[in-house]
Amino acid sequence: MTKSTAPRSLRAVFAILIAACLFGTSASARALAEIEVDSIAIAFTRLFIGAAGLLVISLLFENPRTVLRIVRLPVVWAMAIGIAGYQYFFFVGTDLVGVALGTLISLALAPFFAGILSWIWKGSKPEAVWFLSTIIAVIGLTCLSFYALNTSIPIGGVIAALVASFAYASYTVLGSENADTTSAIGLLAVAFGLAALMLMPFSVTKLSFLSTSEGLLLSLWLGVIATAIAYAFFAYGLPRLKAGVIATLNLAEPLVATILGVVILGEQLGALAVVGCGLIAFALTRLALSHR
Repeated sequence: MTKSTAPRSLRAVFAILIAACLFGTSASARALAEIEVDSIAIAFTRLFIGAAGLLVISLLFENPRTVLRIVRLPVVWAMAIGIAGYQYFFFVGTDLVGVALGTLISLALAPFFAGILSWIWKGSKPEAVWFLSTIIAVIGLTCLSFYALNTSIPIGGVIAALVASFAYASYTVLGSENADTTSAIGLLAVAFGLAALMLMPFSVTKLSFLSTSEGLLLSLWLGVIATAIAYAFFAYGLPRLKAGVIATLNLAEPLVATILGVVILGEQLGALAVVGCGLIAFALTRLALSHR
């Protein structure tokens, strides 16, 4: 089977979209918790719990020796650096330029970075439908975040968000290109575990929120639902779709986050934001239908 095989490809598209929907619950979960939590600390607990969950899922389907072999692969360490870098620089960027603009920069450029990296590494030239769908989705994401563009923008925050975007694209490309030859879910489990260890020095003194019921429930939701289960679906699509396509489909995350913000948190959307949601939905539908 190749990545162009239609039935599996379409199932992979839906798997990535389900993962993106689960990712999109993170912001609302954090808002509903109504507690002050250090961004890097919650990123660490999310990765740690998520890695444990992925490891359990992996061991249900894989031989434990496979997981031990994956730890020795240089690519999994490179992925871990990308995952830890994304988590760290994403939160640094959003702290400096705001959640909306930080998310816009981090997510909007990731598909282009992923497409270019895949092209350079494997000679996998991006398809026209992906390029057009990505352009439309990025325009939609810009409309969704337009109000944030009228504020003063610290250059340090922009750079941090750009680094986060590149880090995200890097570990997506590495996973996509190597999941054909090893267990995708095992690869993610080990990479997330190593990434958590990399963030531990920045977080170990900031975990007091875990002593509260709100903090514990938030960590469990983010770790189990929005990471372990989400990345189990992500792992299905990883070896079956190009990295650029995966990154574009993940633009469903801010769409879901926006919808949940309106439905659950009572946030208000302007007309331009509604147009942005429509453009993202159209682009993702167009890209999904191209994999029938």
